[in-house]
Amino acid sequence: MVHLNHHMTLMPGDLLCTGAPERVALSGPFPYLAPGGVMTMEIDGLGRQRQRLVAAG
Repeated sequence: MVHLNHHMTLMPGDLLCTGAPERVALSGPFPYLAPGGVMTMEIDGLGRQRQRLVAAG
């Protein structure tokens, strides 16, 4: 975080999505994420966020 904060201002509540380690999600023989899928994240007292997955292009 210290290095990132040299390049941008981080505010309370900011989320940093850093990706997934190797062999998780899109890598490996059985990908968990695919175009058309929906990811949902919910935090009690804050709310819910839904993202529909699309192919990179």
